[in-house]
Amino acid sequence: MGLFDMRMKPREYEKWRRTRAKGKRRFVLINGALVFALTATVLSLVGLQFVDPPVRPFSAKFLVALVVLCVVTPVFGGLYVGPTIWKMNEERYARTEAPGPDKESP
Repeated sequence: MGLFDMRMKPREYEKWRRTRAKGKRRFVLINGALVFALTATVLSLVGLQFVDPPVRPFSAKFLVALVVLCVVTPVFGGLYVGPTIWKMNEERYARTEAPGPDKESP
């Protein structure tokens, strides 16, 4: 059984049940485009501090690079990552029986 072949634990199952009830579009926009993009943007900005030679912070070249590297690219990356995570969770959800009060953890 691989990392993504595992069944969900009852707590994960209930959390995913609530998440999927809110819809795929919401999940992708929040967890993909927003969370992934914000994380990638912060990491990119931190990484730019270590570029040698340092980029002049207010040049036009810097601003274009900043927008592309730190805003556009992470948003598109998040729009790929979000549906991928949704699909993996849906597959795990489908393999897991609904936990009940008389059932043990899978």
